[in-house]
Amino acid sequence: MKLSWRGAAILSIPIILSLAVPFAVGASNESPGKFLDEHHLNGIVAVVNDRVITVGELQQEIAPILTKIESETLTEQEYFERSAMAFRDLLDDSVVRALIVQDFERSGMKIPNVQKEFQIDEFIRNRFGGDRVLFTQQLRAYGKSVQQFKREMEEALIAGWALTRFHYSRAAVSPRQIREYYDSHQSDFMIPSAVRLGLICLPEKVLANSGRESEDVANESMNLVENPEIAQIASRLNNGEPFAALAEDLNKSFIPFIDEWLSLEDLRDELRAVVERMQVESCSKKIHLSDGKVAFLYLYERRMEMFQPIEHVQSSIENTIVQSRREADQIRWINDLRAKAYVRIYGQTQ
Repeated sequence: MKLSWRGAAILSIPIILSLAVPFAVGASNESPGKFLDEHHLNGIVAVVNDRVITVGELQQEIAPILTKIESETLTEQEYFERSAMAFRDLLDDSVVRALIVQDFERSGMKIPNVQKEFQIDEFIRNRFGGDRVLFTQQLRAYGKSVQQFKREMEEALIAGWALTRFHYSRAAVSPRQIREYYDSHQSDFMIPSAVRLGLICLPEKVLANSGRESEDVANESMNLVENPEIAQIASRLNNGEPFAALAEDLNKSFIPFIDEWLSLEDLRDELRAVVERMQVESCSKKIHLSDGKVAFLYLYERRMEMFQPIEHVQSSIENTIVQSRREADQIRWINDLRAKAYVRIYGQTQ
């Protein structure tokens, strides 16, 4: 079982004081309430040995996730699909958390009381400014007792321990392993070809200086004339004025200018077609853009596609290998816990 990124966050922090929102899960053509009524008898979602996971528990934890999904989705169908996926991820993570906590407690290990109290104090300080009365009121508003909160905090600490129990030293990664990883992941270390460009861009048309304000949009469009700055820039470049000096001067007049490395793929079509034909240390003529603007380009340098030397990425490779080993061991451990446990989800024994 792979622990999702969302699961890591949920396992680390007990989200029990989130604002309640409607619990949405299920097929896109079903209402959330209908889905829950049909698929979760008596509000029970899963059983892990003697631990029962209820709809109410997941509803509280999934609330902030659903709020985020709602802000990012455009259609009702997309919302339901992403909500259902979030529910499945959360349910899977809740089962994993239960397995981890049970294994921890069977082993006879305990979280020191001083550590639990410290974490609770930190939580109250960060979320409620240290106001324990307000904290207790919020717990009561969500039907939680202080003991329930302490238990959830303890489970979060246990899960946090579990996710960091596999430790590996970067020193254990051999030069041969680094070389093998580098050779088999060449595309990860490729630096694409790029150009360093100077770009001046300004509107092709501006309002004529008629001495009066236009009365409406129609009259305004009739008063548009070619931007006089364009001819001035072209003339100064033709007379040999350095592009950088010209751009700096124009920038003082609030005419945008950029000077940076860009890949050809990052350039819009009209600019890319010109750059591909330009010589290094040369300036383009004016370029008419499709959005009603005009651009002038200066090509400072070209950089060919290249691979980062292994010496430059060795540290990154070591970290990646160590992280991969840690995740693989976490997955094997959790799968082993699950294989030995009684886990029932949606009426199926797994």
